Amino acid sequence: MSDQTSAHRCRRGTRCPRRQLEGARWLGAALDAPTGICDTDYRLLDRALGELNELWLALRMLTRPSLAAPAGPGPRGSKTPPLPLRAEPLVTAEAIHRELSGWATLTRAALNTRPPRRPDVPKAVHPDDRLMHLEAYDVGRDSQHLAMALDTLLALPRRPMRRWDPTGTREDVAHLDGADGAVILLNLHQHAIGVAGRSRLVHQSVLPCPLCDCQTLQRDNGDSDWHCASCGTLVPENKIQFFSRVLLQDLDDADACDQCDELGRRHDDPNGTLCDHRPAQAHAS
Repeated sequence: MSDQTSAHRCRRGTRCPRRQLEGARWLGAALDAPTGICDTDYRLLDRALGELNELWLALRMLTRPSLAAPAGPGPRGSKTPPLPLRAEPLVTAEAIHRELSGWATLTRAALNTRPPRRPDVPKAVHPDDRLMHLEAYDVGRDSQHLAMALDTLLALPRRPMRRWDPTGTREDVAHLDGADGAVILLNLHQHAIGVAGRSRLVHQSVLPCPLCDCQTLQRDNGDSDWHCASCGTLVPENKIQFFSRVLLQDLDDADACDQCDELGRRHDDPNGTLCDHRPAQAHAS
């Protein structure tokens, strides 16, 4: 694939909700302009930035239960849970803080603005939790800023940035732009949901959406309706069953038809309209 074609595909690749199968590879949705992410991921990013603040707090509560306890005498949670219990939530919470701070700093520089001053920590806050309260303010401030400056984030030019390698043992220099930042934040939000124990069992349908034709119909476990992650259309279960019967019947008709292949593409015009599976003698007449 050429660089020009790659630049006009959603950067999330196989994680793109509107991904497309080309040959044997799943690729991100095709874009009309090199915006970096598709419209669906743009909306998901806006929602993710509104949730990262709460996810950060939930992850920090897993590693520091004392944050939720009142100051003063009385029972307090343990400040140091066992290492296997606190490692992944702590690492993910720190990644949320780091990524939000880094990309918010770059967008503020592009907009020539400064962050608001931190408020003073209330005296009632336990001394062990004062730093966490300041971090909580930073996470909320930066996520709110990025949500209001999404277009500025996506327009950030490519620049060298120091990043940890996938093993977390070595720091490298990577050349990233704003679209890469959007993908990083989206994937981090998805990962944080799982670490915080809020992931849901979601069923994916093999049928395309009847409205936008994207293969992104999904349903939460136990729900009776399907919804399209691309256009938001709600499709009742009985309609999904009807579409399945129609599709299976059409595949059977195509298999028995001598005018087209197994997918209904005509032998005489593979790129034209699909075959209506009439018998050969009907075509001849």
